[in-house]
Amino acid sequence: MSVEKFEWDNEIAEWAMIKNKYGSLLSYNFPRYNRSYATCKYQGYITEMLESELYSIFVDVGAFIGLFSQIASHYCDKVIAYEAHPFYFGILLLNMRYFTNVSCRYKYISSEEIIPTIDDDIKGLITIDSEKPYCVECVSLDDEYGFGIPIPERCLIKLDVEGNELNVLKGSKKTLQRSYVHWIIDVHTNRGITTEEVLKYFPNRKITMISHKVIKV
Repeated sequence: MSVEKFEWDNEIAEWAMIKNKYGSLLSYNFPRYNRSYATCKYQGYITEMLESELYSIFVDVGAFIGLFSQIASHYCDKVIAYEAHPFYFGILLLNMRYFTNVSCRYKYISSEEIIPTIDDDIKGLITIDSEKPYCVECVSLDDEYGFGIPIPERCLIKLDVEGNELNVLKGSKKTLQRSYVHWIIDVHTNRGITTEEVLKYFPNRKITMISHKVIKV
């Protein structure tokens, strides 16, 4: 792995070029994650699910720099990667440029027409604040239903949306009806979301939740 410095908002930040068995990923330098990105052990159960070759489509909601989309490109027929942070969407496009089966979409996935905002920070997160508008298209998964093509069997949807999990699920009523779609959701309990609230959307469905531990239901 190589690290290079660059200027951001009059401060010095760092790039990291991370190499793993699937290729290279450019990222803002997060030392605590770099090694697990390089070994593909970051949330390794997602990697295991993708490497099982059970899924023909992978929908990566909150794709960040594209680690899981990169892995999925080797095992799935089609990958749809959503990222709403402009800085990281640019990196996502760069990282996915050689994978012809990956479609990158600059959209904020939620339940309705809302106005997300972003901290003016390279490490900022997308949040909701009607007084500080931020221009990015807001759509639901049902708006995107079919993801450009009809959803076939064996589809895996991964949500990592920093506390917006419930809004995404509210906008996924049609998608939730598809019994052959497996969901894996990073539940951000540190942002007020509970696993119980998420489970209400899956009374008779297969789901893997990530909170303090992996929960398979």
